[in-house]
Amino acid sequence: MAELATNDSTYTRGVRAILLNRVLLILAFLGLYVAGILSLGHLLEVDIPCGGSNDCAVVANHPASKLFGTLPVAYLGFLAYVGLAIVAVLRTANGMRNSQRLVMIGFALAAVGTVFSLYLQYQSFAVIHATCKWCMASAAIMVLTLIGHAVLAQASESEEVGEGRPSKLDSVLMMALPLVLVLGLAVQGSSLSKADSGVAGGGKKLGRETFDKLVAGQVNSIGAKDGKVTIIEFADLQCGACQTHSPTVKALVEQFPTKMRLIYRHFPLAQRHQWAMPSAAVSEYAAEKGKFWDFALAVMDLKRELESSDELYSIAQQVGLNVEDLKKRMTNPDDPAYKKVVSDMDLAGELGVEVTPTFFIATEGGNTIEIATSRDVLEILQSEKYKKIING
Repeated sequence: MAELATNDSTYTRGVRAILLNRVLLILAFLGLYVAGILSLGHLLEVDIPCGGSNDCAVVANHPASKLFGTLPVAYLGFLAYVGLAIVAVLRTANGMRNSQRLVMIGFALAAVGTVFSLYLQYQSFAVIHATCKWCMASAAIMVLTLIGHAVLAQASESEEVGEGRPSKLDSVLMMALPLVLVLGLAVQGSSLSKADSGVAGGGKKLGRETFDKLVAGQVNSIGAKDGKVTIIEFADLQCGACQTHSPTVKALVEQFPTKMRLIYRHFPLAQRHQWAMPSAAVSEYAAEKGKFWDFALAVMDLKRELESSDELYSIAQQVGLNVEDLKKRMTNPDDPAYKKVVSDMDLAGELGVEVTPTFFIATEGGNTIEIATSRDVLEILQSEKYKKIING
């Protein structure tokens, strides 16, 4: 009887170990998908979807998202899940027989991954003040993986646990999960590429005629009107990438006030950001009072979207605008401030602008125009080519 009871206990632990390992195998591939999406965002230099907010872009563009300032932490997460997937597959292939060492390797990987993931979440909440849903999902998967390995370590502590070969279901999982992962990342990667494919230009030749349109009218600008390099930026004050990179480009231009010029034009993504259009209109009201940059930078310094009209008007008051007059103006959709924003949007549409920020970098008096996004604008402007133009 004692021997029968022992066998039943071993069998029960074996079944539990196999079930837990299946869960961990699925979690590993789910983690690969999430980390893969984050990695694709960096690899393709595009912003990933974030449930209608811009927080994912804010987090992805923050220095904390890169190790030593160069290596995206998403890549490290992907490699960690690769390791977890490998040990889970090896355990599955062995039917959980003699898998204690593989369980401990998985536990160690999950423990390190959990600590690092929780640290990154601290950075998001306390330092960046933005929450990336993909990053939170990855952290949750890693925590569950750690808990799963802790329980699995107890269930598989005996060498007798396991069948020594994979079941039909386990064999199907080992074949299906990698296929689903590859297809999922391929579809998502294609979607991200298409979203970023029409940055601007629309196949049109960009040159003097385009430049004349870009600089025409009353524009918000800093720097020399006849500078050697003119940068025209289409941006959204509520866009995370804009909030990160626009002030940096402005600061670069201010280093060469007689040789460079920056022009800001509006492209509010109203369907994605609730306060995109209102904040753009208020910035044009501020421009009338000579306070465009004061207001625009104050909004972008939030590093997040506005939360209410009260916050919008509070910032306006802080930079010295008459809030009562502003509120009256903002109730009129035909107000000149709104018309200026719409005019910029029309020009953006004509030029094929689809993402923010988009930069048109003009040289040779506007005869040559190069297009950049937040991912490469600083690299382009700080290249040897532009150093020679500025210092020449």
